[in-house]
Amino acid sequence: MSLRKFLLVVLLLFPFLALGGEMGNIPSKLTFEVYVSDKPTVMFQMFRPILDAAQEFISKELGQPIQIELLISADYEGTIEDLIRGKVDMARVGPASYVTIKEKEPGTSILAMELVGGKKEFDGYVITRKNSTIQTLADLKGKSFAFGDSFSTIGRYLPQALLVQAGIRSKDLKKMEYVDRHDKVATGVLNGDFDAGAIKEETFAKFESQGEGLRKVHTLKNVTKPWLAKKGLSSDLVAGMKKFLLQLKDPTMLKNLDNSSGFTLGSDADFEPIRRSMKISQGF
Repeated sequence: MSLRKFLLVVLLLFPFLALGGEMGNIPSKLTFEVYVSDKPTVMFQMFRPILDAAQEFISKELGQPIQIELLISADYEGTIEDLIRGKVDMARVGPASYVTIKEKEPGTSILAMELVGGKKEFDGYVITRKNSTIQTLADLKGKSFAFGDSFSTIGRYLPQALLVQAGIRSKDLKKMEYVDRHDKVATGVLNGDFDAGAIKEETFAKFESQGEGLRKVHTLKNVTKPWLAKKGLSSDLVAGMKKFLLQLKDPTMLKNLDNSSGFTLGSDADFEPIRRSMKISQGF
């Protein structure tokens, strides 16, 4: 074959070669990871229906079957490290976890952010028992406090930043402990193991009337959870998952997702308040 004919054949085949190469970069199986903010069985019930719907949607969008495996990590740190190292393709994390991930792997991208009541913000609370004498943050000096996971936004960073601003450090507490999950914080306070703790509003609503009951001491302003894609994930998969999340309106699926009202686009700037709180909390 002459050089001219060879070049002509390459030029004629180029669109097909390019298409084949791009599709070849799209894996048929993806992994999506969450960490336990509740019991693992509850987490599975929350996310499996959404991922099933995402599989169907993205498969139609790309014209090829896509499977998404759900992984549930035992702790926040596991999911953070798995996404940074590219061991999982996508993950749903808390705001503080996102800040940590983005700092260590800037190539991580935001697929979308959850909405609560149509907003990117929601509340958490510093809580105590209804019959407690604690009324303000200042009253926590000399008391015991239950934090959630050591990587949790509401469970750790936001309340510790507020305590620092109120003039309270760890040495000023009678006892403090990280108990991993919001539900464990709530039951720890209800059972009298701790005088106070920090939990998300969903957990407060669930446990508020149990036993002696819970009461709010202070409101924690938080931003909603982002869904992330690892660095280097196929742009077609990123676009497909992003499109799926932004159009998701199913009320049952969204209710299972901490009463989310949907998804919206997110940016790194949305998490700047969390970065500031994390820096302040270093003084705790």
